[in-house]
Amino acid sequence: MTFLFILLAILILLIMVLIHEAGHYVAAKIFKFKVVEFSVGFGPKLFQRKRKNGELFSIRLLPLGGYCSFETEDENGVETEKSFYKEKAWKRIIVLVFGALFNIGSAVIFSFLFLLIVGTASTSAVRIDTVFNNANEVPYNAFLVGDVITHINDIEISTDPSSDFTIANLTGGMQAGEIADFTIIRNRETIVVSAVRTWISDTPFDGFGFTYRMNEDGEARVGAVTQMMHGVLANDLLRPVVDASGVAISYDTIVAINGEPLNGRSIASLTQGTRVGDPAVEFKVRRTVGDNYEYLSFFIPKMPITPAFLGFGFTQGSHMNRTFVNAIVNCVPFTGQMAWAVMRAFGGMFSGSLPAYYMAGPVGTIGQMATLTQTNWRNIFILFPLLSANLALFNLLPLPALDGGRIVFTTIEAIRKKPVPRKIEGIIHFVGMIVLLVVAVSLDFVGCFTRRGPTGWIRV
Repeated sequence: MTFLFILLAILILLIMVLIHEAGHYVAAKIFKFKVVEFSVGFGPKLFQRKRKNGELFSIRLLPLGGYCSFETEDENGVETEKSFYKEKAWKRIIVLVFGALFNIGSAVIFSFLFLLIVGTASTSAVRIDTVFNNANEVPYNAFLVGDVITHINDIEISTDPSSDFTIANLTGGMQAGEIADFTIIRNRETIVVSAVRTWISDTPFDGFGFTYRMNEDGEARVGAVTQMMHGVLANDLLRPVVDASGVAISYDTIVAINGEPLNGRSIASLTQGTRVGDPAVEFKVRRTVGDNYEYLSFFIPKMPITPAFLGFGFTQGSHMNRTFVNAIVNCVPFTGQMAWAVMRAFGGMFSGSLPAYYMAGPVGTIGQMATLTQTNWRNIFILFPLLSANLALFNLLPLPALDGGRIVFTTIEAIRKKPVPRKIEGIIHFVGMIVLLVVAVSLDFVGCFTRRGPTGWIRV
């Protein structure tokens, strides 16, 4: 199955390249340039077809790029009358730019399709993804999966985390037993569900009753202490405390377990074999309060834990807006967001703020694409506008061997009224191509050993 997703990723890349090279080809035909070959892929030819006008269309072995080549010199190294370099500089610049323009135009079209098929998350409604049942296997309240919540107590909700009108903020101050009226859309009908805020029991497990995540020093930063029924904490020894904005005021960092330093190892690996009823495990922590800290030891036994939280018995997800009007109105701004994300990534790459393991060469890109599409089929649709914008902006970078580098040389020629010696330009582009290939291969090589995802909170 993974192999099929890799093939799908390669196909998507080929489509992007085909669109890019089609831009060069269309512009060349408009200005009547002599096209020698239109190729998808590099390396040995797998398929070729020659038109009556002499143009060669080919598919080559390595599906990691492509090109549209123009006539330049004859077999004796002399520029022909139909040579690309004989054409006016402004025409050549347009032909070079058209590849990126086709990618940007296709990105807008792909963005429209993405917004129409997948949609954008609503800012004033949420979808119920899960409904919890009580001990009698009956839902805590009369919600159904798929219900769309729009109002609470006649107040329109917001999905903006900074808003005062999120579900959490509108109901956060309510106590167990209080009732809230939820306006929901169910099967295209608007109804009101009166729901009681109550203690919701989560999945039981055996553990120590807190969450953590590893920091850069290989220590475990405590995130939250598990809350059980009626507000009782699984343990009251650890102390993660944050202010209203979510900034940590006081927190504990676990540095050793039973006298053995963590050194990047998980708590599960260091407590493996510990069972309910065994002697308590010693957690050595560094307690930080402001700029001060102290080291403390806590003895916490492994115990049966039934986590609970005050709520209404559901989990919320995004309500996706998939209307034609939304797709038309937002496809251009959405493409702009994709392009801005690519520009920020390029900026981080050149400034050094983006670590090497977040970048990828062609092989790494295909692997990441395959992983994304395998994780969620919807990711297929976001790849099209993202890669289109990526390919457009990357090719416009003023680097040798790229369209942007060739535009720079053509602009210099237009200003000086004479070209940079073709041999020198050719050498510069050749060296640039070698450097780009080396960088691409290096990124893939480094990525094999260092690329990793963010560390999330782990419950123990």
